[in-house]
Amino acid sequence: MRRDDVCVIGAGPFGLTAAAHLRAAGLNVRVFGEVMSFWRVMPCGMLLRSTREGISLSDPQNALSIADYEKYQNAKVTTPVDRAEYISYVEWFQRIAVPEIDTRMVREINKVDGGFRMTLSDGETFETARVVVAIGLDAFKRKLSVFEGLSSALTPHSFDERTPEEHRGQRVLVVGSGQSALESASLFHRAGADVEVVSRAPAIHWLTQPDHINRERSLWMNLLYPPGALGPPGINWIVQTPGLFRSLPGSVQRLVFDRTVRPAVSARLKPETSRMRTTFGCEVKSATIRSNRIKVELSDGSERMADHVVQATGFEVRMERFGFFSPDILRSIKTIRGEPRLGTGFESSVPGLHFLGSASDLSYGPLMRAIAGTRFSASAVATLASTSLERKGPMTWIKTMEMLEQSIGLGPGLATSSARAAAVAGIVAPLLGVDASALSEIANQSNQTGAD
Repeated sequence: MRRDDVCVIGAGPFGLTAAAHLRAAGLNVRVFGEVMSFWRVMPCGMLLRSTREGISLSDPQNALSIADYEKYQNAKVTTPVDRAEYISYVEWFQRIAVPEIDTRMVREINKVDGGFRMTLSDGETFETARVVVAIGLDAFKRKLSVFEGLSSALTPHSFDERTPEEHRGQRVLVVGSGQSALESASLFHRAGADVEVVSRAPAIHWLTQPDHINRERSLWMNLLYPPGALGPPGINWIVQTPGLFRSLPGSVQRLVFDRTVRPAVSARLKPETSRMRTTFGCEVKSATIRSNRIKVELSDGSERMADHVVQATGFEVRMERFGFFSPDILRSIKTIRGEPRLGTGFESSVPGLHFLGSASDLSYGPLMRAIAGTRFSASAVATLASTSLERKGPMTWIKTMEMLEQSIGLGPGLATSSARAAAVAGIVAPLLGVDASALSEIANQSNQTGAD
């Protein structure tokens, strides 16, 4: 029976970057899945909220960034980046860094001595020493219980809605207050629908950071916003350094996590949102079908009749929803609120089984929900898979500094001078209660290493 070093499940940003780093480490790697399959079913016209710096994919030679893609096609990528344009960039990355992709689906994974037995959709089986799970969010859509049993065509999740133009002249209710909710509402509004946004949140939280950050001209913007640009200034530097996030007490991790992932919307959608009806501080209490329309009752006692209800209610990772793990593996995986609990190199409690992307966010922080997290995760998995690591004890201050050094070094051009390093340390250190001079020295050492 064929045996590989690593099997990567998923051909999106996290899977492809991990495969690129694993291949560069000299490992025999097989990648399964359709390239950017989850992204292809997103609504047409959807724009990415992340900054340009935060969506470049990582390859070991640092030669396949968004900037490199622009040079290749001799044209600038639009800002904010369009979904279709981003898919074209990732396809270019894949053709160069991970040219061989197997589009078959993995049907089942079983544990065997020294690794795993993989069964594919056509019945083929093979063994692999390690498995990296980096599937998209399609299996983890969160839907409201009040819509259970109703037609999914009338009450779809926001990421199942591809043709807003078909609802011109119809009454559309969008439930949610985050980026996907307002982005979806805007798409329906532009298509000519009568749109209302309903949310239990008291108001929309508008982001103040710009969609594009000119790092060459603004030292201040460099200090305020790292490449991932997740969370408010100061906290975003904790999020940007996953090793540092992991070393914090659990209560502080939860505070940072909740503050970062709360629903928030790019300010570019503010003008269009002002032209829609909005209802805040209300939950959907019940929903019924009446003559092929949806009657919705809100918690304030009011009612709505809609032709279409879009559930922009996010995602929720749960182990049982992966769909391909054997019962023995599911029983062996330790979890945190339904997600796998991960250790060094994104490895789960089942040796050799790794999880990337949103399935790793409770272990490594909110950066793993964003494309900006691909660089750190790919490097960490490749390092563990290609070397024999000793099992080490609890995190110490020295280990924290080592991981911080690695994380700071992941942002090209972010710490290019002693003054900038000191300024960054001055922002982050008070939030952590540590010595700013120690953080500054770490950044300076990272710069010197990168210059050698």
